[in-house]
Order: sequence, then structure tokens, then C-alpha cells
Amino acid sequence: MTERTLPPVRYTRTTDGVSIAYMVWPGDSPAFIQVPTPGMAPYLAAKPDGWVMKGFPRFARGRSQVLFDWRGTGQSERRPASSMEELALDLEAVVGALGEAPDLFATQGGCFPACTFVAQHPEACRSLTLVSPMIRWSESPLGTFTRGGYHDYEVYLYSLARTFFPSLPEDEFDWLVRTWPREVPEPVHRSYMALLDAADLTSTLPTIEVPALVVRGMRAPTASKVAALIPRSVLTERDDGMLGARADWDEHLGSKFGDSRKPAATVRNGLLTEQEQRVLALVANGRTNAQIAEALTIAESTVARHVHNILTKLDLSNRVAAAAWWLAHRP
Repeated sequence: MTERTLPPVRYTRTTDGVSIAYMVWPGDSPAFIQVPTPGMAPYLAAKPDGWVMKGFPRFARGRSQVLFDWRGTGQSERRPASSMEELALDLEAVVGALGEAPDLFATQGGCFPACTFVAQHPEACRSLTLVSPMIRWSESPLGTFTRGGYHDYEVYLYSLARTFFPSLPEDEFDWLVRTWPREVPEPVHRSYMALLDAADLTSTLPTIEVPALVVRGMRAPTASKVAALIPRSVLTERDDGMLGARADWDEHLGSKFGDSRKPAATVRNGLLTEQEQRVLALVANGRTNAQIAEALTIAESTVARHVHNILTKLDLSNRVAAAAWWLAHRP
């Protein structure tokens, strides 16, 4: 399956009779299920050859991976949820369709229905990862977009997209802001923001029994409070997105299950970002940080951060070891 080829859309039905659309990338079991923020642009509506979809195979690294549309959005039945429990039913239906206990990867607002589901069905999934979570939606910068009202939905989504998808290429960004209002009608978006605004995980988090990883991103200053409430959870800190969170999963959860791929990691499997690969190639050529900064037109401090991340991800002690690793593993 190439980057330009998407798996076929499948459908499953919730216990309250709603049709949910999902896609399964083939790979090793068990699957990762991505749990996005309800009301955000559906992944199933993303461009097949776009930046977002290209990132998912790099994240999965040979594992099966599942994306789905919440009810009321995208290719799922256009019947929005009226409670967090109904959203949890969407996730229950997708997990049930797989016939195995998957690993859940929830981001921001998706953490609310994910935690609700896992607390209700601890046997249904193998692990839970929460990326940039919060206990209450008001603690997220995205929560501020639900307050004060707005008069033009498309202008509002444009502002939201600029804030939360700053790295999208211009053509994809334009495509996103044209597609988003169609895939998530304004009344549905408003209803989901209201559901999140009323959510509070204070009493739910202590009841979670599955192994859990909490990844504190730049937009989740209260993630440490989330981790403190989940028994035996692991808290990490990342500013390099989902690939970094996956590396943390390998180390802290995958290693417990005996399926961490870190020792056999290569450039091709997505452990390093494209920019880190460029930096590592120049390190292997004997360039200094200053020379790398000049070659890539970035700050020297940014180069230093990339080198640190490279050594950490590859479990190497110095630049000489990194150069040797590159020579052995480069594409």
C-alpha cells in the first residue's frame, strides 16, 4: 500500500444504532487506534497524499493502525452525540469491530471519550496513551475558542487551523479550511465543543486500570495532574509531536509488552523526523553545529536540540556513535 493509497472505508454500528466509518492500515497486531478531538477535522477527510496521511505510516512502523470519524462528522452517520457516553460508544464500536484489544492513542479533546471508554471497559484495550491531555477542557488553549462566540464559522475554523496546524503546506491548509465546514457542520462543531466544555475527568482518571502513558505537550500544562490521578501511569514531556510520543510508548509501554521496536529502529521506520535525518547526515560528515545551522538555514540552538533528540531516540552517547549509526542505517 503506497502513501497515495488509502485503505477502504469500513463501517460498524454502535449499540445505539449509529453507523461509524473507520479505516484500518494493515500491519502487525494489535492495532493502534488514533482518537482525535471530537469536532476537529476528521482524519478520514484528509488528503490521501497529504502531509497528515504521510505521517501515520511513520508513526505505525509496521503496526496496524486505525482512524475513524466520530458520529455526526465525515463519513460516519450524521447524527451527533449528545453526551460523552455516546462518543464512548463510537470508540466501543470500532474496538469491537477489530476483534482484539488495541492500544489507544488519544490527543487533546479525544482524551475525554477515550478515558470514559477505558474506565468503563478496562478489558477492551491493552494500553492508553494521552497526548496533551487536561482534566477540564477549559485548561486547554483550544478551550478558549469555545468562549465569547463567533459570527462566521469559516473564519473561526481558519483561525483554529492556523493555530493548531501551523506546519501544513499552504495548498493543504487551503484544502483543509474549505473541507472542514463540510465534514463538520457548524451545529455539530458547536455541540461537541459544548460537550467538551462540560467534561471533567477528575473522578474518571483514578478508575483507569490499564497501563497508561501521559505525554505533556506544549499545549497541556496540566498533564502532570492527569498523570497523578491515573494509577501507575508514566508521565513524559515532548515537543516533537506524535512520533516523539510513539518513541515514549516504545520505551515505557511497548517494552513491557515485549514488542518495543526501539532496538531494531532504522531511519526508514520513522523513528527520526526528516529534519533530524538531515542533521544526522551532516553530523556524520563531520560538520559542526554552526556549519549545520548555516547549511539548513536554522538556528544553532535548534541544531543542538535536534542533536540531543537524535542521541536520545537512538540511545547513543555522542556524535561519533551517531555518525557510525548513520553509516549503518542510512536509506
